[in-house]
Amino acid sequence: MADLTPQAPQSSQAPQKNLKDSALQFAIFIAIVSAFVFISSTLVKTFTSTNEDKVKEVVNEVIKEKEIVLSKPTCNNSPDEFNSLKSKGQSLQLTKNQSTYGQSGKLIGLKSVKVAITGPDDIACGYMYVKASKNSKPLGDNYDSVYIDPQDFGGHLLRNKGIYLTNTKNYTEFLLPLNAVSFLPTLPYNPNAQNFRIADWGTLLNVNSHVYFDIALSTLDKRGLIEDVTIAYKCWDATTGKEGSNCLLSIE
Repeated sequence: MADLTPQAPQSSQAPQKNLKDSALQFAIFIAIVSAFVFISSTLVKTFTSTNEDKVKEVVNEVIKEKEIVLSKPTCNNSPDEFNSLKSKGQSLQLTKNQSTYGQSGKLIGLKSVKVAITGPDDIACGYMYVKASKNSKPLGDNYDSVYIDPQDFGGHLLRNKGIYLTNTKNYTEFLLPLNAVSFLPTLPYNPNAQNFRIADWGTLLNVNSHVYFDIALSTLDKRGLIEDVTIAYKCWDATTGKEGSNCLLSIE
């Protein structure tokens, strides 16, 4: 016989509970995803920022190191270094015991010397040494001058604006920085002139395969003598900035 016992009516709260659970789960899911995205984004930014900072540091160090490496060697502008370069064979004597003097505005006994530079290195810096006399006596301070002109970049040298100058009983000698030679292009010679020029003979030698040096002594004494003119120089590799010895000055 069929059970005719009245059945209790089903509750309508079950579907509502399921909907609430689903909504809660969905909200939790969204919160987890959002948190993950936020954390990931923060980590990426931090990692990227850290990497960028490191890259910048490396680049700056490389640039800094390159600037240091490519700094051209300098000379300390001292007679001792001049003598040291000579002892190493990094020098060239342009003239020796050259009889020369001035007459009627002309330089008698002027000598033209063709100097060539060879080798992969350039000249970084150097010295110009001069020793001269007249009748076995030192040059006069106000009128006598040594004339050295490398292709219109020189003239009557202002020996009092160099590194070293001395007058002995028998001669005058002086030392000039090769990269900053002070001179007067024309006469009259005046050691206190303010309209003098300054030339970088080291750079001049680097940009030419050869340079002609005109050398003479401007003095009224016909017994004028240029006893010695010598260039001493320091070599360097312009691609690395390091000092070397692979440059050579010679007379052709």
